Amino acid sequence: MDDISFDFETLSLDRDACILSLGAVRFDRNTGELGQRFYGVAEITGQPGAVIDASTVEWWMAQSQEARQGIFGKEVSRVPLATLLRSFADFSDGATYLWSCGAKDAEWLESAFRRCDVPNPWHYWQFCDQRTMRNLFSDYILPGEPRGVAHNALDDAERQAVQLGDIFKASRDVGLVV
Repeated sequence: MDDISFDFETLSLDRDACILSLGAVRFDRNTGELGQRFYGVAEITGQPGAVIDASTVEWWMAQSQEARQGIFGKEVSRVPLATLLRSFADFSDGATYLWSCGAKDAEWLESAFRRCDVPNPWHYWQFCDQRTMRNLFSDYILPGEPRGVAHNALDDAERQAVQLGDIFKASRDVGLVV
């Protein structure tokens, strides 16, 4: 499985946003099958140069109890951001493409690696935009029950991968090579 869908939850929309969590799933674009999953919650303190915006904090306060508990709950295990990034780099070793919902997640990933002085293992051309695919090919996404908790990074990454799988399958069905 050479493709990975990933998602961040943050405390800002700024390029240098404070990272809350990172979720990812490997997927097979030929079958739509989801593979290994990755999820981690970062310690909020100790993120060098991280930006926290009051408006994003207020936004989080308005999100579902499940979404907030998954990040801010007392039982949640948190790791230093640099540790989370190294673990994600190990998880995604060998991936050809990393898909996110828009450019922000790729920007946050690159910024976090830079701020933590952790080598970034990817090239700019490996980042792909699921949102553009979804907007262009929305008619090919199969209807279904919502998956997981909105604003849980892993659940969001899985939803993105499922939608991409639908798009790739429909493309092949009409004779397009993907």
